[in-house]
Amino acid sequence: MARTRSRAGRILFRRRPLSSCREDRISALPDDLLLLILRCLDTRTALGTGVLSRRWAHLPRELPALPPRYHRWVRLYHDICPRGAPPYYRRDAVRCELLPNIKRYEHRAMRAFTGSLESFLEGPRRRVSRMRLEFFVTGSAVGMNRLIEEAIVSWGVEDLEAVAKPTFNRRGELHSFPSHGLCKEPRASRLRSLKLAGCLLPPLHEYSTLSVLVLEDIPKSVPAAAYET
Repeated sequence: MARTRSRAGRILFRRRPLSSCREDRISALPDDLLLLILRCLDTRTALGTGVLSRRWAHLPRELPALPPRYHRWVRLYHDICPRGAPPYYRRDAVRCELLPNIKRYEHRAMRAFTGSLESFLEGPRRRVSRMRLEFFVTGSAVGMNRLIEEAIVSWGVEDLEAVAKPTFNRRGELHSFPSHGLCKEPRASRLRSLKLAGCLLPPLHEYSTLSVLVLEDIPKSVPAAAYET
């Protein structure tokens, strides 16, 4: 006997139309609102919205300026300040927009970097012979120092390069190491080559295998005795 479904059952099991499940309500907004949304995105994401639908394809071309990343903020700052702000920039644009955006991108980059470092250090031990580390001098000194010590003690790094860059408009900032230096067991290290840039010089006299030392952007106040190993 064939099973029949009542009218009420057919209503209960009736599927929603496919068009209502995939309704694109954002694209129904006017162009002005969509452009406001795109202005809040970074350049890569704003351009990528063109693949969503034909409705979005032309919108990135109508943006007055693509949202710049960090290096473009800095370039714009150097272009404005020496010559004075052009007429199409507001008088307070540098103070209210450019500098806050530059600082935000610096700290955002270091927060993401520090977060990835935590998962990286918690992974399995590995053997690394060469490491180059480049970072901004922010509140991330503890994470950078931990990574350097792990690389020297546990990974057996022989060639190490640490480049600390000061944050924008604060050129005097330097990276500092703990009181014990790069690691707590310098005599057990395999470090042969070391390059430090933008760092306060740590004690290095116990690194017996160290044969090459390159220093850049070291303050002149460092006494000459600190360079003797």
